[in-house]
Amino acid sequence: MSDTRSRLIEVIGRYVTDLGELEAIGRGEPFLTATSLDSLTMMTVIIEIEKRFGMRFDLETIEHTFETLETIVTYLDRRGVQ
Repeated sequence: MSDTRSRLIEVIGRYVTDLGELEAIGRGEPFLTATSLDSLTMMTVIIEIEKRFGMRFDLETIEHTFETLETIVTYLDRRGVQ
């Protein structure tokens, strides 16, 4: 498991407390349909990811990047975030 992926799962796991939902995300199911997160919690997750990785998402990026765990990992790795 990549460092980026494991760090993302750590952040997401604070908010996705249902083990089945977390496993679904890990298997690559669409992030928004695999979880029961409401929009406010989802924004909190995004803010936590921004803080953890020291970067900001713009609205267009959020729409396209937050499809699956792997699309987020790919985006962060391409940006070379720490």
